[in-house]
Amino acid sequence: MTRGRERRDSDRYRIQTEANDEIKAELHAVDRGWICEHIGVYVSGVKDKAFTLKRSQVLLSVGVQALKLGMAIKTNKKNCIMLLCSFQGSNAVTKWQKLQLFYQGILENGDKRTDNWLLVYSPVPITCIFLCYLISVWTGPKLMANRRPVNLKPVLVVYNFAMVCLSAYMFYEFTASSWLAGYSLLCQPVDYSNNPLALRMARVCWWFYFSKVVELSDTIFFILRKKNSQLTFLHVYHHATMIFNWWAGVKYVAGAFLIGLINSLVHIVMYLYYGLAALGPHMNKYLWWKRYLTSLQLVRTDANLQFFIVTMHTAYNLLADCNFPDSMNAVVLAYSLSLIVLFSNFYYQSYLTKKTKST
Repeated sequence: MTRGRERRDSDRYRIQTEANDEIKAELHAVDRGWICEHIGVYVSGVKDKAFTLKRSQVLLSVGVQALKLGMAIKTNKKNCIMLLCSFQGSNAVTKWQKLQLFYQGILENGDKRTDNWLLVYSPVPITCIFLCYLISVWTGPKLMANRRPVNLKPVLVVYNFAMVCLSAYMFYEFTASSWLAGYSLLCQPVDYSNNPLALRMARVCWWFYFSKVVELSDTIFFILRKKNSQLTFLHVYHHATMIFNWWAGVKYVAGAFLIGLINSLVHIVMYLYYGLAALGPHMNKYLWWKRYLTSLQLVRTDANLQFFIVTMHTAYNLLADCNFPDSMNAVVLAYSLSLIVLFSNFYYQSYLTKKTKST
């Protein structure tokens, strides 16, 4: 095994190695950590202990104790990019330290290009937004119970047509970036490079993620207008979980484009409908296509995939030798199926049941 080592400073080494090689480094009292070129690991408080690192697991010997960490390691092609480890002292690792290790892994295993972007590096801000959203859903209708509905017509008109413009921009960027880069619709690994087209795709993924945060306003508008019948489980579940799904997308796979492309197209139509409806009842005669909008929503995706097109696409990625994280595909596939069930039930209850009763 070819291996080069150079002293970086008083307490760090750089070790060059292939991703599949086994790495052994002796850590001395003055050495608080070491960094590999392809695999980055930081170990603190370990003295005179052998450290063995393989591609798929970390084995740290602390006295007679050994801890195997079954953590997923982010890969780019065949190289492991980063796994951050932190240990204190030579005693057994506590649950709190394991939690710290897990959280550090969440922070450090992401796409380095997006770390400094708004609401990306840490899950804490988006979690706070999520909690505020749930509190608003729970307390909002109670606070509005003895109040008159707020007239938001001007706000809704501006908001919905602004979302049409944003959705159109994102659809154009997804289409142009994927077309110019020659992306595959079947199997497209994420390009983590600083190539202009790769960065352009990552940026539009962030805009899509940010749009999901903005869309939480839909719920606030329902509450202020006392449209409590619109606050269904589907609506709250859909909006609340979308922000986490797209946070993970931008944090770890900022380049997955098919979902955003399809969803942006649907949102152009959806917010156009809402914008026209907000203009007043005189527009209702032009909105006969509302029921087909819900049908269209069933073929869109709101996290990483949805309905037949994206489900087949994800199944293909899972079964084929496609260099895209299987864990991400599996999670969004499960999420997509849950939305299919909820959207289908909504369509059945809202349209087919009413049609049956009327006949």
